[in-house]
Amino acid sequence: DAPHEWRQVETYFYIFSFLHFDASLLYPEVSWLADHGKLIFEFPIAEWLIAVFVKSAGLETISFMRFCFVVFFLLGTYFWFLWIRAVYDRQTAFFGSILYCFSPLALYYSRSFIVDYFCLGLVIFSSYLFVKAENSLSSKDVMLLLFSALTLGVASMIKAPVVLCGLFLFGIPWHQQKNKDLKCL
Repeated sequence: DAPHEWRQVETYFYIFSFLHFDASLLYPEVSWLADHGKLIFEFPIAEWLIAVFVKSAGLETISFMRFCFVVFFLLGTYFWFLWIRAVYDRQTAFFGSILYCFSPLALYYSRSFIVDYFCLGLVIFSSYLFVKAENSLSSKDVMLLLFSALTLGVASMIKAPVVLCGLFLFGIPWHQQKNKDLKCL
């Protein structure tokens, strides 16, 4: 785990702060910066959730915290499968999920103390909800669309470039409608 040791330590200290110092989710503090006050790198929802799981289970071990990150990865993989199945078919979804799980980045980041795959899981979940809602626009599907936007918003607070995924996702229906209007001419 050498390439990102500093990042994993930072993530661990966020979790540690939530466990031992009653850190606020909106104003997290990291203890490795000595005299510096509050330093916010990203919205620490993943770290806060892991601290909640650790407190609930009573297992404050590195292994359990890694296990939590693996669970986040597996949830993301499940929604990746559902997303591909909604767009293509079951067989494509199966093989796409296998490729996703065994990609070199997934093998490294899924077990690391890094929030990237948690954020990616939120993006995949948001994309899946969007695809489900985009197929028809009943009142239930509008709620899915709103929940998709909310999930993507949380992911954007974790990693700002995720905003680009939202522009792409929510630009699809606009582009399809624009093309439909042009074909009528």
